[in-house]
Amino acid sequence: MQDITRAEHYRFMGMDQFPVGKDLWMGYSGNKRAGKIVSSQIIELLWRCRTFATLDDHAQNLLGAAINRNYAPGHWRQVFQRFLPNHNLGHRRLKKIKQQLLELADDGLLVAYQDIIKACFKKEFQALPHQAITSVGIMTCNRVDYLKRALSSYVANAKQFERKQAFIVVDGSEHVHTRKKYRQVLKSMQKSCEGTIYYCGLEEKKQFAKMLIEQGLPPDVVNFSFFDVEQCGNSTGMNRNALLLSTAGDIFFSADDDTVCRIAPAPHFKEGLAFKSGTDPNEWWFYPNRQTGLRAVNFAKRDILSVHETLLGKDVGQCISDFGKDEIDFNQLDVTFFERLASRGGRVLITFNGLIGDSGSRLPTYQFLLNDQSHERLVHSHAAYCSACTCGEVLRSVNQTTVSDATFCMTGFVGLDNRTLLPPFMPVNRGQDGTFGLTLWTCFTNSCFGHLPWAVLHAPLESRAFSRDDIWQNALFMRINDLIRMIIRAYEIRPGQFNDAENLRNLGDHLIDLGNMPLDDFEEFVHLLRRQWASNRIVALDHRLNIYRGKPGYWARDVAKYIDVLKGVISARPVPDDLMDGRSIEDARLMSQRLVGRFGQLLTWWPDMIDVAKYLKEKGQGLAKPI
Repeated sequence: MQDITRAEHYRFMGMDQFPVGKDLWMGYSGNKRAGKIVSSQIIELLWRCRTFATLDDHAQNLLGAAINRNYAPGHWRQVFQRFLPNHNLGHRRLKKIKQQLLELADDGLLVAYQDIIKACFKKEFQALPHQAITSVGIMTCNRVDYLKRALSSYVANAKQFERKQAFIVVDGSEHVHTRKKYRQVLKSMQKSCEGTIYYCGLEEKKQFAKMLIEQGLPPDVVNFSFFDVEQCGNSTGMNRNALLLSTAGDIFFSADDDTVCRIAPAPHFKEGLAFKSGTDPNEWWFYPNRQTGLRAVNFAKRDILSVHETLLGKDVGQCISDFGKDEIDFNQLDVTFFERLASRGGRVLITFNGLIGDSGSRLPTYQFLLNDQSHERLVHSHAAYCSACTCGEVLRSVNQTTVSDATFCMTGFVGLDNRTLLPPFMPVNRGQDGTFGLTLWTCFTNSCFGHLPWAVLHAPLESRAFSRDDIWQNALFMRINDLIRMIIRAYEIRPGQFNDAENLRNLGDHLIDLGNMPLDDFEEFVHLLRRQWASNRIVALDHRLNIYRGKPGYWARDVAKYIDVLKGVISARPVPDDLMDGRSIEDARLMSQRLVGRFGQLLTWWPDMIDVAKYLKEKGQGLAKPI
């Protein structure tokens, strides 16, 4: 037993718990996995210790809560009855609480600040020196004017800060005349660009695919990664795979062609570094139109690449050293993220800046699960709420530089550390960036996500307003990438498996097995996963209703209605809706399973594709060509 007077700071970060009897739970938490049987009262005691404090301070706070008649009197007196039978404030009672807290700390249910620091500095992976971003990739397809606007803005930003990195334009256009126009525009822009502009269109992809196949890679896999062999009609993931192969061995930044390099700090910008757990660490602000949103921010002169270099490619220990231990906030770190760090340490393999402008979301259903501050901005008036539900103009950003375990992944602007290995993108259909983020988190067991408190303009020219009925009419809408993410979430990496390439191949083998099983069995499996997804979402939404006590009513009614619609997943067909366009149900069913299997094949071969791409690049035969 350790000295109960030690002046270390502790907090409760949550735990895995399983019922083992009446009012008893087996709890696992922290980096000590032996487990401890605790009562519901002890669990409630732990939840009162969610911020860092010494055991002395925790004991004083708990004692005060127990005897304060103005604070949940009956409930908390019961919780602490074993400690305060006479409600005596004497030293003996306080010491008894401290002793209980010490036992919980020794069992790992209260985690010491220094244990978290130790976990962050653990590095069970190859150490790499910090490296600057070497290239900027721009994704485009059939939008020459968009590309010119976007590329001009990133070239101007680089020139302003005297950077001479390469610019890689990856084009998914199918028509030769469109590609010819792209090349003409880029040749004109090269004259004023201090770095080299590279272009990757259909001809470049075909030539590189041929070289990959000549190196022994399977033609079906290579063609699936680059070309729309299934006629799905969306080239975004294929373009992103081309960029990954073009930048193999480098750190790079990528942006979509409807973005503009105008940069603004987050509204509540804060110095320091935070560690956060959860699905989305961002704050949200809502605007009735783009003009109002742009007037609400202060655009600044800022090097977009240096913003990403703050975190990108660094291990989390280096991030902490850069900021200084006194500027680190661990109060929103949960036990799952902590245990991941304690197992291997972590490296920031992907970074995101914030967004001002169009949200980039298909529907505003994210509004039902916002954090407290964002929720208050959403519902502060009925008019504001209705506007937010129909207008997609937002500001989305963290307020402080953040390292996260969240699989939130929208790649309209993204930094990627491609020096060793990253997963491929699902080549087809929308939502492929979310699939990439989840695959990265699942297979790369030291991966962390970085978020920067700077927003960049997302400015598509067309209007993207929502109708109030869109949410209900599309609540049961499922895309092929939604289906694949459900499968990945249910997949578990083998314990102790730290080889990223093998993890990727093992996941690929799992998807291939699903792609080869009888169709009815495959659909039954998918339907089960989808019911589990709907159930979890309903529970989360119901929890939100309870937190806010069903207020305001106009928001609560929409949430309740959305829950009712979600219950239809129980009987909904497990066929992705985005595969139904121009196809029969039978064809869509077959394609759904086939795409799962083909993505699995891509995962198994991707490490070899990256190795060959690096080899060809070293020989001067890279995918993208100088304009």
